Amino acid sequence: MKSKIILISGGTASGKSKISIELANIFLKKEHSVSFFSIDNYYYGAEEIKKIFNIKNLREINFDDPNTINWKELNSDLNKLFANKKIERKIYNFVSCDYDLDKTFIIEPTEYIIIEGIFALFNEKLIKNAFKKFYIEADGDLRLIRRYKRDRDYRNKNSFDCNDFILRWEEQINPMFKKYIEKDSKKADYIIENNDDKKTNITKKAQNIFNLIIY
Repeated sequence: MKSKIILISGGTASGKSKISIELANIFLKKEHSVSFFSIDNYYYGAEEIKKIFNIKNLREINFDDPNTINWKELNSDLNKLFANKKIERKIYNFVSCDYDLDKTFIIEPTEYIIIEGIFALFNEKLIKNAFKKFYIEADGDLRLIRRYKRDRDYRNKNSFDCNDFILRWEEQINPMFKKYIEKDSKKADYIIENNDDKKTNITKKAQNIFNLIIY
């Protein structure tokens, strides 16, 4: 059995993760085997990124640059899944900019594999092997607000700095979106609008995607 790859891309805070998780739940409820993982868990570790970008301060890391992703390792894991072998990944920690050595998750070669991330439509190997490709589109101002709240309340809860966030948005996040992510929408089979954060909306969007995949 060769797994059917479902790619879900979009700008930061467009709702990719929420929709992907809800989509996975729908697959399970309909008794389809499914695995799910984020490209976020393929970032290079802190020391490797320092060498690649010749930086000393981890605050300088631009996570919206596709070169921060270890594509060789991701492609290797895809080959294992296509060979019906499970893979085990450590979980990336955005606070330490490295991997939690004591936290891992298993990805099985299931009937469907959902892969989400801002770079899900960037890598040619992913696109070539994709069964269906989706781009989640959301208003830029809304994404900024969502990203601000996420970084403030979760990702950088203990070290959040408003001025630093605005600077990163202006110098890294938004320019990289314009340079790489936005044009990836042209590679998608479907563009899904997501400007509503209500749970019922997320479920509806995921159900629509499920219908486009199955029917």
